[in-house]
Amino acid sequence: MRYAPKYLPRADSARLAAQAVEAQASSLAARVGEPLAAQWRAEMDVIASTTRVPNLLTISLDDAAGAYRGAGHRHHARQDLLVGVAAASPGLVAGPLPAGQWTLTLSAHTLVTPQCDVSIQIGAETASS
Repeated sequence: MRYAPKYLPRADSARLAAQAVEAQASSLAARVGEPLAAQWRAEMDVIASTTRVPNLLTISLDDAAGAYRGAGHRHHARQDLLVGVAAASPGLVAGPLPAGQWTLTLSAHTLVTPQCDVSIQIGAETASS
C-alpha cells in the first residue's frame, strides 16, 4: 500500500498543532492550575511550531476462512507486507493460505489533508506442478 500526501504542509501542520496545544492547555489548567498549564503550553508550543501532522492509513487482513491474519500499523506512507505459510511481516500471522476471497480492510486513523491518494497492489505466488 502507498498513500500520499503523508503530511500536511508545514504552515497548516503548525496551525493545527497550535490549536491542539491551546485546547489541551485550557483543559489542563482546569485540573492543575494555570501556572503549571502555562509552563506545559510553553514547552509544547516549541514542539507544535516544528511538527508535521501526518495522515495515517493502515491495513488489516482476514483470510478466506474468516481468520484474522493481522494488521500493518506502520507510520510510513509505503507499506510492503507479506503473508506466507512459514513467514509473515511483523503484525501479520504466517500459516495456511486458504483459497478463496480474502478481506483487506483499509483504516483511516488520521486524515488531515483535503485529499489522500491510495494505491493497493495485491499479488500471489502459486506453486507450479
